[in-house]
Amino acid sequence: MKIRFFLPFLLLGFFAGSLKAEPSALQLTLPATWYGAPGVPVSLYYDNVVLTEKPEDYRFEISCDIGASEAKRWTVTPADKDTGDHAMEVTVKDREGKVLDHAKTVLRVAPKNAGVGRELKLLIVGDSLTAATIYPNEIGRLLSLEGNPKWAMLSDNRPGSAGPGVAHEGYGGWTWAAFLSREEPKPERTPDGKAWKKRTSPFLFPGKDGKLELDIPRYLREVCGGQAPDVVTFLLGINDCFGANPNDPKLMDKTIDASLDNAEKLIAAFRAAAPKAVFAVGLTTPPNSREEGFEANYKGKYHRWGWKRIQHRLVQLMIERLGNREGHGIRLVPTELNLDPVDGFPANNGVHPNAVGYKEIGASFYSWLKVWLATAQLPPATPAVTASATEIPAVTKAMQDAVEQHEVAGAVTLVASPDKILHLSAAGHADITENKPLRDDALFWIASMTKPLTASAILMLQDERKLSVNDPVAKYVPELAALKTADGKPGNLTLKDLLTHTSGMAEASPEQSLKAKTLADLIPAYLQPLKFEPGTKWQYCQSGINTLGRIIEIVSGKSLPDFFQERLLGPLGMKDTSFYPNPNQIARLAKSFKLSDGKLEEAPLNPLVDLARPDRFPAANGGLFSTARDYARFCRMLLNHGALDGRRYLSPEAVAQMSAIQTGDIHTGFTEGNGWGLGCCVVRQPQGVTAMLSPGTFGHGGAYGTQAWIDPVKQRIYILMVQRTNFGNGDASEVRRAFQTAAAEALDGKPVK
Repeated sequence: MKIRFFLPFLLLGFFAGSLKAEPSALQLTLPATWYGAPGVPVSLYYDNVVLTEKPEDYRFEISCDIGASEAKRWTVTPADKDTGDHAMEVTVKDREGKVLDHAKTVLRVAPKNAGVGRELKLLIVGDSLTAATIYPNEIGRLLSLEGNPKWAMLSDNRPGSAGPGVAHEGYGGWTWAAFLSREEPKPERTPDGKAWKKRTSPFLFPGKDGKLELDIPRYLREVCGGQAPDVVTFLLGINDCFGANPNDPKLMDKTIDASLDNAEKLIAAFRAAAPKAVFAVGLTTPPNSREEGFEANYKGKYHRWGWKRIQHRLVQLMIERLGNREGHGIRLVPTELNLDPVDGFPANNGVHPNAVGYKEIGASFYSWLKVWLATAQLPPATPAVTASATEIPAVTKAMQDAVEQHEVAGAVTLVASPDKILHLSAAGHADITENKPLRDDALFWIASMTKPLTASAILMLQDERKLSVNDPVAKYVPELAALKTADGKPGNLTLKDLLTHTSGMAEASPEQSLKAKTLADLIPAYLQPLKFEPGTKWQYCQSGINTLGRIIEIVSGKSLPDFFQERLLGPLGMKDTSFYPNPNQIARLAKSFKLSDGKLEEAPLNPLVDLARPDRFPAANGGLFSTARDYARFCRMLLNHGALDGRRYLSPEAVAQMSAIQTGDIHTGFTEGNGWGLGCCVVRQPQGVTAMLSPGTFGHGGAYGTQAWIDPVKQRIYILMVQRTNFGNGDASEVRRAFQTAAAEALDGKPVK
């Protein structure tokens, strides 16, 4: 039971985070310590540390051996020589010079190279201030400067505005309670698929009874690739307490205490899942100093002075309850000090900063991180290999060997089971010329690995009884009814013929393909004699798959990219999978190389997916770009018989039909011992490069050597991401064989025969 004493008008004074003997109406409130880093400006804004509507009516005197006082703040840009602790005393006087309040704190400045040569895994959690992505970007920018650790931000939420490597769990309007329990029955993404409009808490997963429950270990396994964060930052509290009554101290404290109860529950859940992690809680940020900002937002319903009183009390109780909790892994970050309440906000918003203010928040978190890094025991960085906590060392070594032998510039490998990632690592370089290491979130052109998604879209429509794979193609594309063999036999093509590459359709010329802006534009190019009677031979056929893409558009009434996004990519959380990557995704694209005279030389992408041509048609046969982690989400859905994370995408019957051999005894594929399913290759008799796979394994490769294979017997997924143009036959590459062999031997505990 919490017992507190209340004085009129909240006359509670705080001194370096503790109650003062003589309360002051100004309630000067400072944390015991705040933080700086060399070269990064930090400030203490006077309006943010006292409870008054008119800070200009008071004189603020700062005693410190570094820094300088200005009209509205004390500020410093620490130099290298300033590393260490700097005692500060803040005194507030009235205009006659009478001392009204004073408090002490310590500014702790980090060494410039704190954390260098180490690896840092960071998870950022917050509300709309985090969702804006500006301060996470600033943290990423500062961590990328010289003298910092190799860093990675966990989470698969990477909004379109996120910089390279930046990710977070930030959502507008969210509270501590929302992350504990929010369930959204109809999640909805923004039209571009890059962010959420409505969603369930990312930390909730179905339990044994099918009901959603808080499961941080599963979040770390499935969303973070099995990686535990070193640091989790939180910036929450505005939405939890915004509606509190500032005129009733007891009710206000009750609201704040309920919020902090939820904070402790969420932190405790993270601590149980990641016991070595540190939890950096940002002190809730102050309001815009201008009432008009609140008027623009709230039209008289909420006022600046009301929120100022709530926020000030919230900071006090955060210091009281969460301060001095290092034994529980909790640290306070004084984000409220270093936010300009005037120039850090737009004129028309009460609580959301502008870019200047957001970057000040980022600087506060970064400065704290640098101080923490100075003593943190983090693992050494590995410059050539980026591996997850669930790395299979033999796989990483096999890929590093392939890099050193100039087979590939770099490779991302992933192995997964139905419910988690078993291995994820990156070896080599994304760009040899720039000596840029490959990261495990690198983007790749996956080429024909697009085909299984196209097949899945057809089967989704079949599940909805909007079509059947046995339907004639001409039912949907009447122009193709005229197709005949060279000797005049009617084609009578079915969708199944297109899915199994047994249609005999002719291809569009390179010129026709480059000219096409839509899938519909391609159809006239396919009006050529069939190469053979459908169903009698197997011949890999791009035109058939693109025709299926056009049929998806006709039946659904949506463009192929929109259908993919709304029905597959968005719901599956495949945020980095797209026909048209955005600039931030392109920045993570692994460059393509070809082997020439024993050396790798940079090679351009296929002209059909030239990123400089935004008006190119969405190639159903091979137009997608993706990451290993994204594609694993799709594969896990198929391995789970059409469902993932409590949502069904395909019926079990559709997945069984897709992964069953549909071509009888016809010789198919690019390696021996295979048949063909619907949109994918199926291993009939494992041998050679498939020797480590079980009969019934199904999947697909891509033109530049990418591979994805699903083994339903061993309940395992193998994904290989590389970008080399001249393998000749990527499905039979030694890189694929080495990857799958190393993974299978490590997991099966016996050599591959």
